[in-house]
Amino acid sequence: MAVQFLHRWLAVVVVVGALVEAARLYRAGARPHALALKVAVVAQFLPGALTLVHAVPVALGVAHQAGAVVLLVVTVVAAHWWMGGARSTTGQRREAAR
Repeated sequence: MAVQFLHRWLAVVVVVGALVEAARLYRAGARPHALALKVAVVAQFLPGALTLVHAVPVALGVAHQAGAVVLLVVTVVAAHWWMGGARSTTGQRREAAR
């Protein structure tokens, strides 16, 4: 029971944190990353909540697990952009390679 309680609260914290970061990304000019983060966190949260409501059907459990993978990938890509890794232009990359 304690694990389920903690999992639910962690989900709320992750959703709020992801939406705050999505707003920061949007203001910084990374609109596609912000949108992807919003969609991914909602796509992770909804199957998780529905899994509980419907007594853990396998399909919803799998969707929840797949959403976790998508959310992780989107978060890593957004963090990469935020840290400046995706801001260099092709010309700058060619210069750096020389």
